[in-house]
Amino acid sequence: MMLTDDGLRLSKSELNCLLAFASTDSASAYYGVQFKALAHDDTRDEMVKARATDGNVAVDAFGHSALGRSMEWFVSRAFLAGLAKLADSTHHVTLKFSGASLHNASVEDVSGKEVATFSWPGSGAASGQMSFADAEEWDRRLRLPTRSRGVKCLTMKTGSLKLLARIGAAAGVEGVDCYPPPQDNERLLVRAEGEDTVWVAVIDPAPATPVDDDE
Repeated sequence: MMLTDDGLRLSKSELNCLLAFASTDSASAYYGVQFKALAHDDTRDEMVKARATDGNVAVDAFGHSALGRSMEWFVSRAFLAGLAKLADSTHHVTLKFSGASLHNASVEDVSGKEVATFSWPGSGAASGQMSFADAEEWDRRLRLPTRSRGVKCLTMKTGSLKLLARIGAAAGVEGVDCYPPPQDNERLLVRAEGEDTVWVAVIDPAPATPVDDDE
């Protein structure tokens, strides 16, 4: 994941991972992905962060920024899902921000050649929303532990295993680091470091509650 004046470039697997965590409910405040460009005095420390959640599970991705200034966008899931349909596993997509707005995106092959474009009419697919999943609680839950919590056995939901696979694919690694929760009713913290992007997520490891046949 890389942000420049030309836009935000994501691999197809990175985009798929963010969509896997984002809410699918169009009425939800979490129906989309938050992107933040964070500028610092030292340009080597500048980064772009993506956060997706459905209010239950969540993921943060940290990439490189060459934008030179701080910005924030909340991009509709509908836009990102439509764009994802135009790309295959070998492609990258570029979100072409214009100030705080987003109307256009492109799909590029491995050589950087544009193979498809995607447009969003009207007021655009992005807003300058400043409150999306930015509460201290989410930052605390996505913070890595300072020391090992030991080893314990966890029962994982099938859906949670699929999220782990999405994170691994987005980072381009075969395995991810999992930090077991101190209490059984808390969530698993996950970390994966790719060549250009670091991913941190919280997921629910517990088995799904059985549903009575009569329900």
